Parts: sequence; structure tokens; C-alpha cells
Amino acid sequence: MWEYSSKPTRIENGKKIFRLDCVIDSVRRGGVAEPSEKKQISETDNATQDEQPVVENNGVVRDRWRLISAVKAWPTTGLPYPQLVDYGHAGGAVLQRAVDIINLSHPDLTWNHSSDAKDVCGHVEAAYWEDSRDIPPGVNADLVVDSNYDKKAAVGLLKEHLRNGSIGFTMDVSPSHEDMEWEEFVERQGEMVDGRQVRWLPSEIYEVRHMALVPAGSGADKFAGKRYGTNNQAVTKKEGEERRRMGNTEFFQQILGQLGVDILLSEDSEVSESTRARVLERIEKLSGVKERYNQLADGLQNFGAKLSEDPLTALDVLARLDGLLDLAQKGEKLVDFKREEALQWFDKAKFSPDKTDLSETEKRIRDRLSQSSDLEWLEDMIAEYKEQAKDKFELNRFSLADELPTIELARDEGNIDIKENARKLFG
Repeated sequence: MWEYSSKPTRIENGKKIFRLDCVIDSVRRGGVAEPSEKKQISETDNATQDEQPVVENNGVVRDRWRLISAVKAWPTTGLPYPQLVDYGHAGGAVLQRAVDIINLSHPDLTWNHSSDAKDVCGHVEAAYWEDSRDIPPGVNADLVVDSNYDKKAAVGLLKEHLRNGSIGFTMDVSPSHEDMEWEEFVERQGEMVDGRQVRWLPSEIYEVRHMALVPAGSGADKFAGKRYGTNNQAVTKKEGEERRRMGNTEFFQQILGQLGVDILLSEDSEVSESTRARVLERIEKLSGVKERYNQLADGLQNFGAKLSEDPLTALDVLARLDGLLDLAQKGEKLVDFKREEALQWFDKAKFSPDKTDLSETEKRIRDRLSQSSDLEWLEDMIAEYKEQAKDKFELNRFSLADELPTIELARDEGNIDIKENARKLFG
């Protein structure tokens, strides 16, 4: 399983994508409120006003449940260590796609994640996304159980003996730290590395395998189960759209920071044409750098093969090695110089008497400048921040003549007293 899972399903835009079966039921959890503590009505655009399960004339029981929330959870994945999946990544945008899948496929309702047909007790339908205030947003749906088919499940829902659930997904995920070695990544789940938590980020949901009835207090999403709520905790459609917009803005701001594009976005403002042009230009440059590195790697590989085949070529390279090392050292000094120059112009552009600290985005960009060895990018940053610093200086410049005191020069009977005037000027 280890060797199989270490290979990505595919690589998309340079990002490794893995396909995992995630069963959201791996750790016990506490703090689940009893029904008597939360016996209130949930109100959303799609929700029923009756908090009790509905019993239809044909003996079918319907009960409104939260299936999965936009939270970080530790599902069972089949990997050798517990794995953290961020279902709230990008504002839960990927998780929302489960709604259409559920309404199309009506996945099974099962006992304890069983894959045996005899343990199917019903199905799930009428799914919708809830932007809730009392708990994190997530997917709600109706559990449908026929009392003539599985009386125990029907009575369990009616009497609220069954009140917690756990869902099973097949989904594509990508690692939060692309450059981390596979073994290290799966072992360090949940730790903070480079200011970010090591975790899996969902990119696509392919299947909702089932929804499981589980004992109270089990399941990785503590909110998954019978949906309790209050009227005054319902989120309006407008508020839900604002939340998603804010989440998208934060996500794009992170992308800009990773690209090294120094622009602050606002939820209320549209992306300008100049910003679009700068982002596209930066992506094009990064693509060029990647292509050059690929060509260099291919060249080195071919060069290594030639050295092993031709000893004379190897001797010739060794004879020139001192000169090559000296050239490399000079190149390293040039990069160090440009890195320092870029930092100086960045500080001049960003700091001022009334601003002594940087935003999180600015800190990330400055840190990237301090570590970068990309000479072309450093040159671009020098030009950009030099321009910003000059604009800033133009706005704050003053007349030196206006600031200097007027000094009356001493004269002695028509002659200039040099010593006295020097004392006045220089103290």
C-alpha cells in the first residue's frame, strides 16, 4: 500500500494529485451535545420547520442530518499513518460538489460503514449546502428509512437513539507541501511546517460511497449527525455568498503571495486589468524558468552519460573544473548582491515613520526575497520596488532650503570674520 500510494494518480499544472478513499470515521471525539441540550428548529432555504423525523403514510421515516462539514478531519485512508484532510479548503468549494453527486446517486445508508448488502438500511437524498452560524457550513440531506425494511433503523431515528453519522468519499487530494518527501509528508500530518499545517487539500470528489450510522461520539466530523439548530442561527443566502466571496479572496491572495505578486485584494473590488496582466506575466516567467531547469536537467543527464562512456571527456572536464568553480563562486556573489539590493529597495518601499510592521503577505514576499537565488526574479523585484520607493519619495519630498535656519554672517568693519562664521555654521 505504501509504494502504491506514494505515486500520484496524475500531475496537473505541476501539482501532484492523489486519489484516496476517505471514510470519515477514525477517531473518537468528545463534546457532542445530547438532544435535550439542542432541541431547537433549524431554518434554511431548504430545511423543514419540523425538528422531529417525518413518518410518511407508507411507513417511510425521513430525518434531516448533517452529512459532512467544512472542517479538518482525520479520515481512514488506508495509508500507514493517520492523515489530515482539510474539507474546508478554499471555503469548502470542493465539498459543495458532493451535493449534486448525492442528489444524483442517492447513496446507501449503512450500519457502521459496512459494505455488506445486508447492512444497508436506507438511502440519502434531498441534499443541499447549508451556510450555518451555529456550526461550520456543510452538506445536509434527508436520511430515508423504510420501517418495513429495517425497523431498528427507523425506530432509532424516531427515538433519536441514532444521532451521529460518518460519510465515505472517493476524492482527489493534493499535498499541502509539494516539495516535502513522501515519507515525511505522511508522517508529519497536522504539524506546522513553514507556517502551514501539513495536510491533504481536496481538489475533486468522484463518489459519495455511503453515509453510515455510527455510535454517538465516534466519527471524525463531530458535527455529522442529526441536525439541530435555531431560527436565529440561520444564515441568509446573501450572507452565505459573502462568506464564499471572502474565502475566495483569501485563497487568491495566497496564490498572489506564492507568485511573488505584491497586490492586496479586497472583497468589494474587482481584479483590475493591470493586476491580471502582472499575474499572467509572472506565470509566464515561472513557466520559462521551469522549462530552463528541465532543459538543464536533461543536459546534465546526457552529460553524465557521455562522461561514463568517454574517459577523455571526463579528464578534459576535470582540467577545467577549477575555472568552472571560480565562475560559480562569482555568480553566487552576484546573486547575494542582488538579493541584498532587492531587500533594501523592498524596505524603502514598504517602511515609513508611520508604518513599522509588515502585513502577512508582505512578510512572505520579503522572506522569499531573502532566500531566492533566481537572478532574473530578483532583478524584476529590484525594478518594481525601486519604482515604488521613488514614487513614495516624490510624495514626501520637501525643500531643504525651507528647513535650514537663516544664519546671519558676522562682519568686522566691513570684513568677513571667518572664525566667527565657522563657529555659527559648524558649532
